[in-house]
Amino acid sequence: MTKPAFIPLRSCSIDIHPNARWKQNGLTVAGGNGQGNGIDQLSYPWGLYVDDDQTVYIADSGNPHIVKWESGATSGQVVAGGNEEGSGVHQLSDPRDVMVDNERDSVIICDNSNRRVVRWPRQNGTSGETIISNIDCLGLTIDENGSLYVVSFENAEIRRYQRGEYQGTVVAGGNGDGNQSSAWDGTIPSHPIPFVPWDANFLFLFHGMGWDENFLRVVPSHGTKISSSHPTSHGTKKYYMNLFFLVKTV
Repeated sequence: MTKPAFIPLRSCSIDIHPNARWKQNGLTVAGGNGQGNGIDQLSYPWGLYVDDDQTVYIADSGNPHIVKWESGATSGQVVAGGNEEGSGVHQLSDPRDVMVDNERDSVIICDNSNRRVVRWPRQNGTSGETIISNIDCLGLTIDENGSLYVVSFENAEIRRYQRGEYQGTVVAGGNGDGNQSSAWDGTIPSHPIPFVPWDANFLFLFHGMGWDENFLRVVPSHGTKISSSHPTSHGTKKYYMNLFFLVKTV
């Protein structure tokens, strides 16, 4: 049976060898100079996105702005926000997640406290455009068709917004908090992160930390909801979700 090619669309395309092992000592790619608002510091960073050139985009909620760190850089560059906290079109308030839309050369941001999802130009942007209103967004991703998936903590659901849509469609949750097959608990200390496999037939998401770790939901991206409280299997291979990547165990 052919191994499925799952690619987390929150990052650039990656190819991990089946026998790959992680190095025990990591490399700091952003921050590492104490908490603060300096150009070489971060304050309560949440979501991140890694572009094809290894540039890291970070939702730095405590400052609040979106900052990018190029590979090997010793300081970051603000690409959105950075004009003190507020609700203006040139401001952000508690940004929780970010991703890059290369097709439109922009960044899409969960502007949590302002209850909106905004799009900022990636180059020399001075203000953002609200593309989704009245949502407490905690996580987002885009699939290969350009559909935007947004995590709503308040409503315990994930909504899909196809191009031109403003209301979106619930594709996971939406039945209140809980651990039943039709609901996931939005009160746990980490937010679900949506992923889309290479063929865009299914939406995968990670749910939980600690006591509820590796709780996996599998949802067809056309909207029919199915779920499992056990790791999913493909042949003899099992796949688990961690915070940012779909990882394979053998």
